[in-house]
Amino acid sequence: MFYPSWQAYPDDALETAVEKSSFTISYPKYMAIRYKEIKMPTSVITNEIGDLKTLSWEVKNLKAVEIEPFSPSTDLYLPKVITAPNDFIVEGITGNAKDWNGIGKFIEALNKDRDQLPTETITKVKEITKNEKDDVKKVKIIYEYLQANTRYVSIQLGIGGWQTMKASEVASKGYGDCKALSNYMIAMLKAINIKSNQVLVKAGDNENDIDVEFPTFQFNHVIVCVPIKNDTLWLECTSQTNPFGYIGSFTGGRHAVLIDENGGKLIQTKNYKNADNQQIRTAKFIINMNGDATATIQTIFTGEQSETRLQLLHSLDNTEQKKWINNDLGLASAEISSFSLKEKPSLIPSIVEDLAVSLKNVSSKSGSRIFLTPNLLNRFETAPILNPNRKNDIEISMNYLDSDSICFEIPKGYKIEFIPERININTKFGNYNTKFSYNDNNLVYERKITMNKGIYPSSSFPEYVDFKKKIFKTDKLQIVLIEK
Repeated sequence: MFYPSWQAYPDDALETAVEKSSFTISYPKYMAIRYKEIKMPTSVITNEIGDLKTLSWEVKNLKAVEIEPFSPSTDLYLPKVITAPNDFIVEGITGNAKDWNGIGKFIEALNKDRDQLPTETITKVKEITKNEKDDVKKVKIIYEYLQANTRYVSIQLGIGGWQTMKASEVASKGYGDCKALSNYMIAMLKAINIKSNQVLVKAGDNENDIDVEFPTFQFNHVIVCVPIKNDTLWLECTSQTNPFGYIGSFTGGRHAVLIDENGGKLIQTKNYKNADNQQIRTAKFIINMNGDATATIQTIFTGEQSETRLQLLHSLDNTEQKKWINNDLGLASAEISSFSLKEKPSLIPSIVEDLAVSLKNVSSKSGSRIFLTPNLLNRFETAPILNPNRKNDIEISMNYLDSDSICFEIPKGYKIEFIPERININTKFGNYNTKFSYNDNNLVYERKITMNKGIYPSSSFPEYVDFKKKIFKTDKLQIVLIEK
């Protein structure tokens, strides 16, 4: 079921030259082995001796690889060979992995009839949904029932790594791994006549997408897809706190294989867009003559930008939450006097963070002037260095949108002497805009940035560096106040 892969550069030697490395497979002629060469400087050498066939690869004198910033995973650009079977047998169960449909058929056969529920569970799910007409709301009721009555336990022994526990066992024991809890969820939905499917996916915040051109068992997780009319629901069944219908950075925006009675088919999980992953901040700073300030700050985090705060809310007590938030502000002199985190679960979840903060040395005074950097809270602290010999592509790992509106109440007796001009920068990587407005003794600074997820060619690196440098420079611009 699993055949080995080979990397010309070992995992722990990315910045080390390779003098020589080779990979050879010997197997009976009657077998069929599939392989794929990725970024290989040389091709396979094939040989036959008697009833055996050999496939060999060799590299020599490879230079050390420089790890360039903003690069995709090394799996995408270092030389390697991956191999896979067509036909296979696992503990007496046969399968075929030459295409995604065959992989789906194997999983379907492996788990056939393991979705049978106890009578009392069927009665329960019908009872708790009997007054609801809307299918989405029914699914939500069942999902929250699953969260309240089960917990995740990893089960990887033998065929148990791929064959699910029976739904009846999950019902009686109250636990299961990803495939068991997903199977249990599918079984409960089936009991109220809602069709759903298990989905094989490669999960992880920093995991690469699967290689869609080379069908193999590249997956480490199972989720549930519910094809509702005019919509599709995605369910992460291993979490007791995950918002209903939200799969986020763990399994969102990647290829997966949906399993049904006909086998498997390649699909894409929900891709979260800029408007889904927002950080919307409004703040009011009251500055005194000494450069100190008090501030009220409200930030709304949505989608993938809410995940860290949601984890914070569910895993740490108030004292540890306060420490984390204070550190995240990035202001050495900041002291939080009060804070709150309020979760708003939905298909695109959000969390509202309210802070009351006192700060020292927000501005500096020189003679009759006060100098203030208005972007105190969301500043690019570094800029990339241009490398004209760059080899690797550029990766932006998340779509997002940040919007800041910061109001400064300036000290009495002062007026605006200088404010920066409005800035608009539009590129394929994203957009960046700033502007200022002034009324009485209130100065409002607005900043908006969007970044577009994707892998961009190395030839566009100078443009990317220019974009980031302009943001870095603009984020540090100051306003100048002068005594009236």
